[in-house]
Amino acid sequence: MRRGRTILAVLALLAVPALAGADGKVSFLPTFNVYGDWTDNFLLTADNASQKKLTAWYMSFEPGLHFRYDSFRTEAIVGGSANFLHVFNLRGYDGWPENYNGDVSWAYWLTSSFRASVGDQMVYFTDPRTQPFSAGKTLAGLRTESLTNRMFTVEQYTPAPLSVVEAGYSFITTEFRDLALWDSVQHQAYLTWTQQVGEAEKFIVFYDFNRALFSHEYKFFRRFLNRQFVMKPPFPVALGGNGDFDTHVPGAGLIYQATPTLSFEARSGAIIPFTEENNRYHRNELEWYQRLLITRVFWKMQAIASYSRDFAPAGGIAGAVLTQSVFGNLDERWDTKFETFQEVGYTNYLQPPPTPTNIDSVSASAGATYYFFPWIGLGGTYNRLEQWGGTAGSRGRTAADAVVLRLMLQAPRPNWAQF
Repeated sequence: MRRGRTILAVLALLAVPALAGADGKVSFLPTFNVYGDWTDNFLLTADNASQKKLTAWYMSFEPGLHFRYDSFRTEAIVGGSANFLHVFNLRGYDGWPENYNGDVSWAYWLTSSFRASVGDQMVYFTDPRTQPFSAGKTLAGLRTESLTNRMFTVEQYTPAPLSVVEAGYSFITTEFRDLALWDSVQHQAYLTWTQQVGEAEKFIVFYDFNRALFSHEYKFFRRFLNRQFVMKPPFPVALGGNGDFDTHVPGAGLIYQATPTLSFEARSGAIIPFTEENNRYHRNELEWYQRLLITRVFWKMQAIASYSRDFAPAGGIAGAVLTQSVFGNLDERWDTKFETFQEVGYTNYLQPPPTPTNIDSVSASAGATYYFFPWIGLGGTYNRLEQWGGTAGSRGRTAADAVVLRLMLQAPRPNWAQF
């Protein structure tokens, strides 16, 4: 992956003089975080597993660097971040997890009412312990390399002051080093119309499309980074793997600003799934799509509660998975130096035969941070993660507790440098 990191760094450095010569402003956006962690179950070992749970002390370093260009009609961003881990008491696991994130985006106002944008995001990841499906057919916390790349375009049109039409398309690839897991390709597209219908109400009509293809042979980016400029299968992508599917989601929704501090957003629609069999797509039973978001601001606090129900692919497993999740978050900013938070979430992953899957995941976190200066703060966090269930009939249980003491170094705002 060094070659990939070098490419991102070179792109960022080449972009600076070019943008600086243009009629606009270039901002230099560095970030740096340091985390010190302790956990009683480093590998997220199942409760009923024969192997011993491993307690670990480790430290993570997370540097990042972005350049941003702004002008009257244009906004462009290029940069990336990385995470490096040092485990003090388990040398065999030192150096992971590691993840690298790179992104490039460009947006341009063609007219005062039409905005177009394109971009690319790449994520290299080695530790999917909190992602149940990345563990293959068990919840034993399998560690494997994954590489995801997302190319996207978004167009936004404002035909009237109270009306907005937005359309987008994304091409997403996910590849795993472990050949037991399924690589995937996704074509995602959406069209959304938002209309202000009252002083506090906005009406939404939307259509989402997702085509997910699976294969053990899709290794384009890994081959590219290894200087093997071969794509198998060839482009255009028609993987023909096990569990390929399409979903069409038409629906409508409402955004209601009840008071300046209380808002609701509700969306509902029908999920129309099609699965591939013998090179033909067959429609399956309809499912309901739901999304509910409530935001409340009061005194020095902000509370968010959400519920969602959707069909989507799961990393490493072929086929569509019905995902339902409930999430709650409470943030308190007591003054300019001290803040706290609490959050809890529950997610159920359900996949029908031929690969029956039923996994439940519960997470809870709480923490506090005190900022000595605008750019440095000391914080403590408690996290708990529990997962149970399995795939293909397995019902192993996985639980993990982690107490995190965190020292954060953050780039100050406003930006450090502009030219």
